Amino acid sequence: MEKWYELQIEPRDVLFFPDARPMAASSVGAGAKWPVPQVFHNALLSALHQMDRQDFEHQHQPTHNDKNKNSSFRFGGLKTVGIFPILADRLCVPTPADLQYNGDALTVLAPADQGLCDLPLPLTKVLNKPGKATKNTVDPWLRVEDLMRYLAGDLSNIQTVKTSELFSVESRPGIGIRPDTGSVEEGKFYLAEYMRLKPETKLAGFAQCYQKRYKDEINEDLLHPFFNGKKSVPFVLGGQRGVAFLESVRENHCAKIREQRPAGTRIKWVTLTPSIFTGGWLPSWIDSETGCLKTGDVEKPLRQPGESREDWRKRFKHNGIDAKLVSACVPKSFAYSGWRAHGGRISNQGDVENGAFATRLCVPAGAVYYFETNEPEKLVDYLHGKTRSDELAEKGFGFGLCGIWNEFIKKEGETK
Repeated sequence: MEKWYELQIEPRDVLFFPDARPMAASSVGAGAKWPVPQVFHNALLSALHQMDRQDFEHQHQPTHNDKNKNSSFRFGGLKTVGIFPILADRLCVPTPADLQYNGDALTVLAPADQGLCDLPLPLTKVLNKPGKATKNTVDPWLRVEDLMRYLAGDLSNIQTVKTSELFSVESRPGIGIRPDTGSVEEGKFYLAEYMRLKPETKLAGFAQCYQKRYKDEINEDLLHPFFNGKKSVPFVLGGQRGVAFLESVRENHCAKIREQRPAGTRIKWVTLTPSIFTGGWLPSWIDSETGCLKTGDVEKPLRQPGESREDWRKRFKHNGIDAKLVSACVPKSFAYSGWRAHGGRISNQGDVENGAFATRLCVPAGAVYYFETNEPEKLVDYLHGKTRSDELAEKGFGFGLCGIWNEFIKKEGETK
């Protein structure tokens, strides 16, 4: 089994996580939002190249007819998940969207079959909240131990974590810089927000990077040499070249949270990182009409030595999962973009210019998808502890865990 490394991050100072929007008008102060998964992936990839420079990784000539001339394709197997906060040595994750208040106590939304409904296909069950209505909002973070109890259906003694317990926001003015000359832009000022972690807060991400040696078909661990015997490694995280220290730790929360596997015919999938789906809120591996998992989207078995491609395809052609999406609890989407310092776009002369990433709408972390299945083991194998985003899954988008759910039962005197 391929190993995931838990990498803890300790910043030297404040952190800055802007997007591609200019810091003016309604975007004044943007920069202290929680980073999207791609930030950690790109920072770690740059650090790996910096720690293991190669002579062939030089500045390519503009005359080279190579669309990927800014990449050496090394560390192409890098996969990451995160970033997550660690508060007092306890990992925290985003709070699931179906965890809400019933008065002063926490409760969980439950799907119910109410006959006709105006939900978009393929949803057939409406989410209901037991108890009284309230305007109290749930804090955005949850300790991983409480998440495990929530996934098992136990809501006793669950405590959420406020953002103010993890970090504070500092506002600082800045002077505009002309990108073409690197000098001050006259009369241009901006106001930015920076993230300062509390003394008891750290950051954590999970990573693995394997490269197959074709001579002996062995997967070689490329991360082990970088962190073996080293206390910490400096690397750049976020904008304005914020410096942090990266350390590989023995305790691996990623392995622990995968150990708990739900059972039963009602399985829900809770995303812990943002997701990018081609169907907006609906993953591409779910049929938009029936809600069933599409045949062939399950993980394909390894091709055996000497096995023809035709026989290999037959083995997984009908290897679908008997599961159906019946309900979903999806928070409001958010726009994601970023600024690429290299390779943003190609000029007419063939030079690489700076540029913004394409803006995408993301499903926020904490989205919950409810399934009914006759093959729970297969469904859990497909979703539990996996990244199932349609795009950028290798960079940590769409990482989720599976739990159980119970159908809503109306009590006497309650309204639906």
